[in-house]
Amino acid sequence: MDGGQLFVLGRVDDELVHHGRNFYAVDTLTVCVGTPDLRPGRCAVFTTGDGGPGERLCLVVEASDGPDASPPADVAAQVRRRLAHTLGLYVSEMVLLPNGRLPVTPSGKVRVFETRRRVEQGALPALRPRAFRRTPSKHAKEDPK
Repeated sequence: MDGGQLFVLGRVDDELVHHGRNFYAVDTLTVCVGTPDLRPGRCAVFTTGDGGPGERLCLVVEASDGPDASPPADVAAQVRRRLAHTLGLYVSEMVLLPNGRLPVTPSGKVRVFETRRRVEQGALPALRPRAFRRTPSKHAKEDPK
């Protein structure tokens, strides 16, 4: 609610449950929109696996291009820090894509299920090797600033 008006920010199926916590895709998108070197609105977040111990939280984002763009590893590290600091969300896997390579509908909406399928098949043209979380303790010690 804002000023007495209801604004719908997402859908029920945009909710992720990861390690017993609920997260909303729109919150992740908001963090990504505020991150320099990422294309606004070009973000997909989802879980892979069957919900058991092997489940991973995956974030796929498009980098903006240009002569002043930061190196992909720096962009990925910044996104991870911002998500950890803002939402307490620790991404298991992050894929940074070149501009224009995230699957979208003809109207420009991100095709999350198609993105997930391609990630699981290793069929997305990542700018850097896919970054996996090594151990939970490593990320728990990261400085969230």
